Amino acid sequence: MQKMMDASINEYMEILTSSAPVPGGGGASAVGAALGMGLSNMVASLTTGKKKYAEYEEEICSILEQGKALQQELLTLSERDAEVFEPLSKLYALPKDTEEQQAYRREALSKASIDAALVPMQIAEKALCGMRLCRRVAEIGSRLAVSDAGCGILFLRAAIRAALYNVRINLPLIIDEEFVKSLQNRMTEIVAEAKMLEEETTALVDNRL
Repeated sequence: MQKMMDASINEYMEILTSSAPVPGGGGASAVGAALGMGLSNMVASLTTGKKKYAEYEEEICSILEQGKALQQELLTLSERDAEVFEPLSKLYALPKDTEEQQAYRREALSKASIDAALVPMQIAEKALCGMRLCRRVAEIGSRLAVSDAGCGILFLRAAIRAALYNVRINLPLIIDEEFVKSLQNRMTEIVAEAKMLEEETTALVDNRL
């Protein structure tokens, strides 16, 4: 499988547009989150070394370091999403004529669906960490680039919502009800915090424009 992140933007878009099973919404949400993180990181980069923001220099440098790491982790998760979904897509072709075949198929689909749900869950978690950083960047970063922090938070919030759709679509195939419930509870928490962070960050951006 070609590594998606080695492709040009045009090549990636061509693959995404095609009938190939990957990349799909999960991988695309990771790329979207990485773009949002990149915008946040750009604001942090434009703030470092500026006398006007000297009191935040140490914090901004730390935020930038964390942000760069998150950006790379998100791109890696985009690749990982393709790796776990492709095997799942092939399992739908398993025979289901007998009870034994049906039982085997259900077990196989459940196991693969756990992996396919956990990766977009990780994407959502990483994007949420990115939103926390971006919120602070919008507050203390260069005012000249604060609109980019606003753009970044919107990319990250959208990426979370997209990633969680890709968690939810896998849940009906998972046999372990306790596992499903734990993911559902965590998704509720993520959605609530992401909404709050978006509202706080956009308010900061609007006030500084």
